[in-house]
Order: sequence, then C-alpha cells, then structure tokens
Amino acid sequence: MTFGTSFMQLPELSLRDQVRRYEWTLQNALWAREHHNHSSMRLYASLQAMCPETAREAARIFRNNNKGFDGIGVGGLVPRLRDRAALVSILEPVLKEANGVPVHAFGLGTPDLVGLLRDLGWPAGTAAPTCSGLRSVRTGRVAGCSAA
Repeated sequence: MTFGTSFMQLPELSLRDQVRRYEWTLQNALWAREHHNHSSMRLYASLQAMCPETAREAARIFRNNNKGFDGIGVGGLVPRLRDRAALVSILEPVLKEANGVPVHAFGLGTPDLVGLLRDLGWPAGTAAPTCSGLRSVRTGRVAGCSAA
C-alpha cells in the first residue's frame, strides 16, 4: 500500500502557510494518482485537514477522483489525540464524504482510539496504525511488528 505525501498542518503555522500546505497536499495526491503505474500496490490519497470543512472538501475531491485511488488516508490526527471533539470533527466529515471508499486513520492505534473509530462507524476491516505497522480492526493483527 502506498500513500501520497501530505504536508503536515502545524498549529503554529500562519493561515497562509496552512492553506499553502493544504493545496500542496491536494496537488500531490492528484499528481500521484495520475502517475501511479504499479497496479500491484494500492494507492491511498493522503489528507491533512485544517478544519472540518477542508477535511470534507479534500475527501470529496479524492472520492470524485476515485478511479485512481484505492482509499483515503487521514493525517494530522496525532496533535488532536487529547481532544476527542477535535478528532471527531475531522473524521466524521471524511467518513461521510468517502461514501464507501476505504479510509485509513494515521496514528490512531490504541484500543481506546480504535473504539472511537468503531463508534464513528469506521468499517470493520480498515486499519489504524500502531508501532511500525498496521493493526487490523477486524483481526487485531499487526503487520510490521513482532508483538501483535
């Protein structure tokens, strides 16, 4: 599985820099889709949202360009880990806009956060990352880790 590169949204960035990074993230994902020629590797668009509105917009853009994307990866969640309302405000619009396109949440791998994903209606076979690999919500197995 491959993910397009996204440009991290940091709270200390100016609005101008946040907008620029958001636009670069969209452009990079669309460029990756256009140049993706490894049919044996799934390609997920990577999303870095500034707010719920940009999360919704990016998911809509990626869903509407789904012919080349196998899913959407949502980044920028780790700085929001201590604020469930902030996590939900980004994840809910992405799930709604994805409309069946697989969605991957970067950085949400603890049992408590996997439970939050389940409560939001995250599909049962999608993955949330833990340690150096991915833990399947359905099987609980971790790829890339010696301890599962």
